[in-house]
Parts: sequence; C-alpha cells; structure tokens
Amino acid sequence: MDDVRVSDVELRWRASPLTRALATCAGVAFAAALVASRWELIAFLAPLLGVLCTIYWQRPVGTVCVGAEPGLLRCFETERTSTAVWVSADTADVSAELDVSAIAGMELEVLDGGSARLKKVAAVAQRWGRYPLCGRVHATCRGGLLAGSATVDVADIYVFPLTAPQSTGIPRTELPDRLGTHLTRHIGPGVEYADIRAYLPGDQLRTVNWPVSARRGSLHVTERLTDRAADVVVLIDMSDQAPGPATAAAERAASGAAQVVQTALKNGDRAGIVGLGGRRPRWLGPDIGRRQFYRVLDTVLGAGSEFETTTGTLAPRAAVPPGAIIVAFSTLLDTEFALALIDLCKRGHTVVAVDVLEGAPFPVRQDPIVERMWVLQRSAMYRDMNVIGVDVIAWPEQVTLDQSMRLVPEHGRAVPRRR
Repeated sequence: MDDVRVSDVELRWRASPLTRALATCAGVAFAAALVASRWELIAFLAPLLGVLCTIYWQRPVGTVCVGAEPGLLRCFETERTSTAVWVSADTADVSAELDVSAIAGMELEVLDGGSARLKKVAAVAQRWGRYPLCGRVHATCRGGLLAGSATVDVADIYVFPLTAPQSTGIPRTELPDRLGTHLTRHIGPGVEYADIRAYLPGDQLRTVNWPVSARRGSLHVTERLTDRAADVVVLIDMSDQAPGPATAAAERAASGAAQVVQTALKNGDRAGIVGLGGRRPRWLGPDIGRRQFYRVLDTVLGAGSEFETTTGTLAPRAAVPPGAIIVAFSTLLDTEFALALIDLCKRGHTVVAVDVLEGAPFPVRQDPIVERMWVLQRSAMYRDMNVIGVDVIAWPEQVTLDQSMRLVPEHGRAVPRRR
C-alpha cells in the first residue's frame, strides 16, 4: 500500500441558500418601498444589503484539499480493505464536508466514528478491476454567503483476480542451461538416473559407481539427468480497462495470466509479462520471488510504477529473454496482436496462444448458419497459426487452464531464423 495521497479540489462557487434568501428579502422590500412609496422600509432593507456587501471585502477563498491514507490499495477479490479519507482547508472561515461513494461493482461501508471532515470507509468487490473512490466535497465560506461543491477521486483500489489452485504446466521445449526444477534429457547434475559409462579424466570421484566398477574391473561413473529452469513470459491482449468490473474476456485473460505466473514462480522459474493493446503498452521483465507475482498483477491493472512502458504493437526485445516460453492470452480478434505472436515465433521462441473467447463475438444471437461459418473461420485461423509455428489452444469455460495446456505438443530446440 502507498502511504498518503493529497490532492487540491477546484470548487465551483455559487451563492449559498443564505445569500439567495437575503437577496430575495432585500428585493421584495425594495419593490414594496418603490410601489408603496414607503421610505421606512429602507430601514429594513439596509441591514440585508450590508450583509450582502460584506462578501466583497472578506478574506480570499482558501484552498480545499482532500486526502486519503492509504491512497492506493491493493487487494484480492472478496477481500475487505479500508482507508481513511478527509477534507481540510487552509483557512478557518472555510467549512467543508465530505461524502464518499464508489462506482458500481464495489460495496462501500462507512465505519463508525466518522465525521463530516474525516471518514473511515471499508470496501469489498466481487470481481477484479480498478475501482476509484469518489469524494463529493461541499464547502461554505465568507460567513456562509458562498457555497461550493466538487467531485474528485480520493483513492484508487486495485482488486486482483484470484488464481486457481491447479498448477499449469509449461510447453515441453528446450530450456536454458540454468539449474531449476524441470527434468530434461540432458546429462548433468541431478538425481534422476540416466546411464552408466566408463570413467573419463575430469570426472568427479563422487560420481563413480563403485559396485559396477568392481564387477567390470575398471572405473565407471553414473550419469544423471539434469533439472533446468525456464523463462516464462505471459503476453496478454489488454486494451485500456475502464473503471469498474472487468469484462468476461478480460477476466479470463487476467486470471489465466496470474495462474501461469504463479505456477512458474512456484517452480522457481523466472516470470514476466507483456501487455499489448491500448494507448500505453507496458511490460515487466522476468524475475523470481513472491514479490514478482504482485508486480505482474500491478502491470495487468496499471497500478504502481515498477513496470516499463513502450510504443508500437510488438513485444520489446528487452522484455523477452532468449529462449523464453511465451504464453499469450487473447481473443485473437486483433490482427496486430497476431502479428506480435508471429514476430516472437520468428525470434525463435516457443509461442502458445490461449483463446479466451467463449462463443461468437456477436451482441445478439445470429442465424445458425452465421454461427457455423464463424466456427469454421476460427478453425481455419487455428490451422494457419499452427502452420506458422504458433500453437493455439481453446480454453472452454467448463475446462480448467491446466487441462487445456496439456494439449500443447512437445517442441524441439527453438532455433532463431535468420533475417
């Protein structure tokens, strides 16, 4: 959580109800004095005009500020979080009150002990997304003759998606020469038995198989299969997320990306993310550790400042290390995103695209022949992408992601193509 966020409020000043009442009484008295030719009514009118004239020689209107502690909150779905918001002014003659509200999709509760200037609120959301807390400021100044109001975002709550408990396997391909937890066919340090061969100069003595050496009359060593680590980069097709609950496709893409990253980090692999689409494509380089998981979620929602921004429609080379495994989540409706996948395939990466689109993307139900033609077109697109080198798998709603990932075929060593 970030600490404190304080922002100035630009109030729209207008005549207060008191000012309008005084002006109305003064106008009625002045009209009655003119119509009835009763100068005695001026004695009643003068104090009212005097009060209204004081608005011009009073002190200038002060600055009103709205603050929140913390101003940026991160939580998971159905998790309850709280923050304190307040309103303050730099002059004593300004009286301000604050009302806090949230957009649709978030339940907001004002806790006990709050006042007009200071409120402690608790919020909970059922679906992940970006939820700003809106504050409505009402202020009066200059003896109550002026009233102002404004609406400002006092805090941002980023709700992260919950990931499934199942571990998602990665595509079987050639891994970088780095110690990890994935068993490979390569000979090296490890615990899995591979073969027995004759001793060669330079072999370590701890690898000598003494029973076999005694039977054969010469030194023999035991070879073992090595365990290696992987670099997993999640490519997510995300346009600018509007405030409020996420759409169905965006929710599936974000939850799938979080599940893949969580599994990779749990296995000791490095994980990163690249978000393409929208006005500000962003990326986060691969790293290890639990903190990297929350960095990835921040990058998905655009929270914080630890991620990098880029331009264009292709994944930056700095975001994708050599030999990385690419797992992309997209509806595959954008041609530019498909070109980004093809570009990564040409660089020599193993690319797997997960189709998060459920059914046809039509707002209303179409004729059965139209829906059938749509299914055939998607099947042709799957085939064309597989020919290029991008494995596309469907992710139906009734199937878990780990079950869909099992359909990815085994890949050999990825060799970059020459341009």
